[in-house]
Amino acid sequence: MRNVLEQWTVEVDGETFTVRAFDDEHSDPPWENSDGHGPVRAVRHRDEKRPGERPLNDLRDSRATGYVYDWQEAMQRAVREGWGTGDGRRDGETARAHAARAVQADYDYLRGWLANDWSYAVIEVVDRHGEEAFLGGVDYRYGDGERDEYVREMVKDMARELIHPRRLAWRAALAQARAERARLAAAWAGWMAVEVAA
Repeated sequence: MRNVLEQWTVEVDGETFTVRAFDDEHSDPPWENSDGHGPVRAVRHRDEKRPGERPLNDLRDSRATGYVYDWQEAMQRAVREGWGTGDGRRDGETARAHAARAVQADYDYLRGWLANDWSYAVIEVVDRHGEEAFLGGVDYRYGDGERDEYVREMVKDMARELIHPRRLAWRAALAQARAERARLAAAWAGWMAVEVAA
């Protein structure tokens, strides 16, 4: 059974949908799942950490796999590839200082995944008829589903994907009913003309 992180309802275009967020058990760690991260490697003992590397989780816990982030290599990549931050380069900030902020943001993001501050989730949207839409691999912060703008917009798009085929079918049925009504009206008018002429 899937682990439900959160459940809520949302109204989109006059219809109510149930939304559930589940743990995405099939996602790889973020440094393997997507590009643009500094190098990360697993270590079994804290004495395996090399100069220029920073621990991403507690290396003292011998029961857990330890991970280290190669800060030095990440900085070189960030400068070479022009890594940036969401708020852009600040006034008077050098390219290297901006790259350092980008590396810090990457480090914090990966560390947050290991600390379970966020995870990859599968988002499920269900309409009142039981039709479902799913999307996996979504960056998801626990307790933030309804409030996260990215998740909200994604849920609206998924709901509209469920609404669209139903509305197309409804419009086609309406057009067919109107055509049938027009045919019957024409037949009735023709029959009445014959009756009047008789």
